[in-house]
Amino acid sequence: ITLLELTDILIAEEKLQEAEPVARETIATAQQHLPNDRRLQEARGLLGEDLAGQKNFTEAEPLLLSSYDGIKRLAAGIPDGKATRTKAIRRLVDFYTQANHPAEASKWTKELQALQGQ
Repeated sequence: ITLLELTDILIAEEKLQEAEPVARETIATAQQHLPNDRRLQEARGLLGEDLAGQKNFTEAEPLLLSSYDGIKRLAAGIPDGKATRTKAIRRLVDFYTQANHPAEASKWTKELQALQGQ
């Protein structure tokens, strides 16, 4: 099991306090060894999702946006690029819904619908 997978499992089990340091370690390792890899972007997205779940919206938002931008940039070289982008957009929709920003949630919902229509 990788740190990325462990982070995902802990978040799914709503063990957000436990997931945060694992996600941060994953990002640090990926930045050092895989700076242009989708796993770095996915780790940022997971940390953003985790922080949003802890209501730390200020720190979560730039991580989620950075994750999406990186995944979008790398999508052509990712075997499951569309699925990975879909997941990143869903995180943004969920984030903006949780943060009570309906206009942003709507914008990202439209982006998701456009991607699914491709």
